[in-house]
Amino acid sequence: MAETGYGASRSSLRETLKWLTTVLTALGAALAAGATVSGLGGLSVDDRQDAMWGGGIAMVAILIAIAILVRLLTVSPFYLDDLLADTRLTAEIEKRKLEVLAPGTNTVANLKKKLQDAVRDVAARPDDEPTKAIYRAVSTEANQVVDLAAFLSLAKKVRCGMIWLGLLALIAFGGLAWFGYVIGRAAAAKPAPVAAVLQPGAGWAEVAAALSKECGDGPFAVTLAAQTGLTKGWTTTVTAPRCAGVAVTVPEALVTVTKP
Repeated sequence: MAETGYGASRSSLRETLKWLTTVLTALGAALAAGATVSGLGGLSVDDRQDAMWGGGIAMVAILIAIAILVRLLTVSPFYLDDLLADTRLTAEIEKRKLEVLAPGTNTVANLKKKLQDAVRDVAARPDDEPTKAIYRAVSTEANQVVDLAAFLSLAKKVRCGMIWLGLLALIAFGGLAWFGYVIGRAAAAKPAPVAAVLQPGAGWAEVAAALSKECGDGPFAVTLAAQTGLTKGWTTTVTAPRCAGVAVTVPEALVTVTKP
């Protein structure tokens, strides 16, 4: 049987919370996968620590947000006595009495008494149709009031939860932004390789000594990248088939760039 009225509104609100939970779970999974794909292991120690701080903060914020949403979704049954125990919610319901309470029922306490009386009368006269009709009318009225109260109670919790979710979203986006910045910074810091040829010249003896065991005489086809830091030269990986994988540092004077 499909829900109607305030019960349907409450279900709709819970469906929205489920959607948010699914989105946050997917975001957390994407962050974990992104950390793997982006190759944290290939970063320097400092860059890896910086990236892990940003990603870790974002992940913790996402997990806390999911926990808040799950708590909101874990709703206990709501009864008329629960409504009477919450004076603020009772007052809010009674402001809407024209919409939800029958004529002559001015308060939620009156409604409870009417329901108790109807239950007692039905128990005393179970075959009396007018008595059963009165019970059905009062029961419907009580259910409508409880549905409204349950919706308002959940909506209040959601409003409070959204404040925390907004704060956690800012923290998570900040962490993700820092994570992306560190990955981008590390990628930009890596020198771009160029195609070049090594030619004999000043300093060749040192380079030749490092390469002669594997490669013999030059010239050699190599892939190079300009070295950073104080050392002047190129970080070189030899690509010739007979000595592929050999890596040395080569003085600039020995390098002839063939392709940028």
